[in-house]
Amino acid sequence: MRIIVAKLSVVYSGRGDTYLPPAVRAMIVKSDGAVSIHDTAGNKPLNYMGAGNELTVSRLQAGKQLWSFDTRKESIQVTLHDVLSDMEHELDVGAPPLERDGTELQLQAWLAENVGVLGAGFTLVGREFPTGAGPVDLMVLDADGDPVVVEVKRVAMLGAVDQVRRYADSMREQPGYENVRPLIAALDIRPKTLALADKRGIECVTIPAGWR
Repeated sequence: MRIIVAKLSVVYSGRGDTYLPPAVRAMIVKSDGAVSIHDTAGNKPLNYMGAGNELTVSRLQAGKQLWSFDTRKESIQVTLHDVLSDMEHELDVGAPPLERDGTELQLQAWLAENVGVLGAGFTLVGREFPTGAGPVDLMVLDADGDPVVVEVKRVAMLGAVDQVRRYADSMREQPGYENVRPLIAALDIRPKTLALADKRGIECVTIPAGWR
């Protein structure tokens, strides 16, 4: 990976034509040809192109350099007016990928072994339980023996409400599941999700932070 900090300007052509006037910015060039231009704000690049670019470096007058990244469909022309720093480093090839602390599959497995978190007297019927709207994460019985479909999320957004409601509606069409009710279980349930779930009569349970 090569990281160049310089006073630079950028002309992009492809998905739309753009221009960045001269200013001190960082250009990151990866070994696969990907390039991105960054300023001091946020984590998104100002300009970027993915892997597989053809790079051409030209020397201009007054010590300037023109870095051209081209594909058949787009191009970035970066003019380096004044290079402040130019560093190149080898990164580990095949380094371990990002690991999530608690995937939804892990949460589902833990809840299957600890269904009491969902409610006193709850018992497990099955995981990935089939419904007419697709498999629901957990099917459980409450203390009264009534079925409950449970959708498990790390972060429960608004879509979880309609998702679990569809599972419940589908199950009610099957004999013996007329009284089924939906439930959302998540590590983080957003306020708008809670409000919509309450409006739809859907119970929500927050999974404890020390769940494993």
